[in-house]
Amino acid sequence: MGNKRKIGDGVIKNFNYRKNTYPKLLGGVARRLSRINQRTERENMQMSLKITIAAMIVGFLYFAFCISIFHELWYHKLIALVAALIIAKSTLELILELIENKFKKKLPQMIRIFGYYYRHYNGNLNKALDDSIHRMKDENKVYLQKIKIAINKENYMQEMEYLKKNMPSVWLKLLCNLVLFAKRDGDKDAIAPNLNKLTYIINFVNLTQGLNNMEFLWIEEGLLLLPLIVIPFTQIYNGMILEAMEYENVYLGLEAQTKASLILITSILSAMVVNWIRRVK
Repeated sequence: MGNKRKIGDGVIKNFNYRKNTYPKLLGGVARRLSRINQRTERENMQMSLKITIAAMIVGFLYFAFCISIFHELWYHKLIALVAALIIAKSTLELILELIENKFKKKLPQMIRIFGYYYRHYNGNLNKALDDSIHRMKDENKVYLQKIKIAINKENYMQEMEYLKKNMPSVWLKLLCNLVLFAKRDGDKDAIAPNLNKLTYIINFVNLTQGLNNMEFLWIEEGLLLLPLIVIPFTQIYNGMILEAMEYENVYLGLEAQTKASLILITSILSAMVVNWIRRVK
């Protein structure tokens, strides 16, 4: 009993989703990266730190811009802080989605190659997986490597279920189901056509839903960045028009700051609505 192996230990030797002693934000980014590239949280920690620092720099610059305009009332500064936190979060999400989309775009090619070798070797899973892994030169082959390890374990059904839960997309979960079905039933004529169908479906979804999702994300970022253009432009415009009336510093007044803060609030609320639409669509 003392030597009993935990399910999943053989699937991903150095890969797990255990809670580590990393800061919560870094740990969250590392866990998401781990689901995408199937590396350990420790291996992803350096990239997670870079992504987090980049997002924080964007948020800090945004906050510095807002404070240069809102410097009178405490709630103006609070609005600036909230806006900076939101844009930092959106930037973090944007970077992670760009990384995830890079992997998703290569999934059809991976499945197409695997399907070709599966038919070529007349349903021999191991030979098809070996040649597919050897043929692929990008990071996506790690998914096939994990599947090959799992499918050759004695308790392969449990191992595949464990692996499937940790796959980053529904398409890879479906691929796990097809491989499991091929291992258990060995019906080549049923598996090969479904691999082709899965390839076509992923291509179609990547072309429609994937692009739409990124468009919404860029719209969300654009709405948050809009005040960076609108407020300074309005300030310059008013300075030029009202210079003769000695109101060139009109945006230093409380009333003007309040109006500028309303612009900022509107952009924040609009971005939050777009974020909600993107998540429920």
